[in-house]
Amino acid sequence: TNAQHFREGIKILLKGGPLLEELYQEGVLGGDFLTAELRQDLAAMLPEMTTDPGDDVWFKLAATVDRIVHRTGAKQAKRLIEAAYTMEDEMFKVAAYLKAKATGMTSKEAAAHTRKWFPYYDQIGTSSAIRALRRGPMPFFSFQREALRILANAAKERPASLAFALAAPVIL
Repeated sequence: TNAQHFREGIKILLKGGPLLEELYQEGVLGGDFLTAELRQDLAAMLPEMTTDPGDDVWFKLAATVDRIVHRTGAKQAKRLIEAAYTMEDEMFKVAAYLKAKATGMTSKEAAAHTRKWFPYYDQIGTSSAIRALRRGPMPFFSFQREALRILANAAKERPASLAFALAAPVIL
């Protein structure tokens, strides 16, 4: 059934609709590295403005970027680059969400399940120590932190599957 979920997920990502809105509302989409970094940088540059994705500032920012891109004639290039950058991660997240819902989970449960097994960068934190690590000796700190979180979930909830996955390269 995974192929069916991938096909449906790609269709949703490309065509939009109510389910795409649900994916953003439930937090399945929008926690990617690019969005999280932009949100943190905006909070540092414009502390008086709120940076919650539901706030009006995000819509204004997106509209401003779209106006600039439209005036320069780079609209198609912008869309292509954005889609290529985010599609790979989003496709897997959407398919996992759809599969979880197909097993009978509610939207909230499916979103929590998806966030448990995929990297999300919107909850990492913005302390000065974390920023210093990311901008200094550990530029991939956010990724490493998320990889360890997912690995810990796998060790706790699926130890046999994790052992097989770690042994597979040696076996091959």
